Amino acid sequence: MLTNSSEHVYDDTDYSDNSYSITSHYNIVETHTVKIIDAPTIKYVGSVSNKFTIEIFDYSNTNVSSNYDITYEYGNIVVTKRPVIFKTKDLEKEYDGTVLTDTSHQLKEIPDLIKGHTYKIEGPFNEITNVGVVENTLTVIDILDSSKKSVIENYDIQYEYGNLTIHQRKITIESLSISKILASYSVCILTYSFHFSYTRDRYSPVLVSILITSPWFTNRGT
Repeated sequence: MLTNSSEHVYDDTDYSDNSYSITSHYNIVETHTVKIIDAPTIKYVGSVSNKFTIEIFDYSNTNVSSNYDITYEYGNIVVTKRPVIFKTKDLEKEYDGTVLTDTSHQLKEIPDLIKGHTYKIEGPFNEITNVGVVENTLTVIDILDSSKKSVIENYDIQYEYGNLTIHQRKITIESLSISKILASYSVCILTYSFHFSYTRDRYSPVLVSILITSPWFTNRGT
């Protein structure tokens, strides 16, 4: 008799596999029934020999196991890690000279995290001040079951990071011209313009040019 070999994804429950196959030319009498004895269980990631025995009963529920010459071959039962994806959010804003970071660290829905399990996170948490894009990173340092026992080793942790994005600040600058002629007064025609230049932490207005034209007029009685 060969006990079954099988794999099972971790789900925080005891797993067992009572399946078996008869490898000889003879089978158990049709009117007889089989009872599994001491089948192993496994809960956490790993492997155990699927070592159990059987007892055989006839139609009157009498144990007739001694009438069978049973030889055992054992398979293995395996629990594999549970894949779980932690997804961070996308955040964005227009440049304002202040830091953008995900202070809430709220993750998107995690359907593969077993109900009742919780997680702990830590940095490095990325941040960005100037125009550009960085990943919204974090690290899961532990996963706890409902009894607060660490079960992180039973999970295959993967990440899908969102982005922290700062867009350019849109500014429209128009040059200003002043021209005014007043009778009996000297008049100055002043033209000036500004543009904004970029520094590491802020945009600063810089005077580009000043053009002063000073025609002098007198009152001609008009």
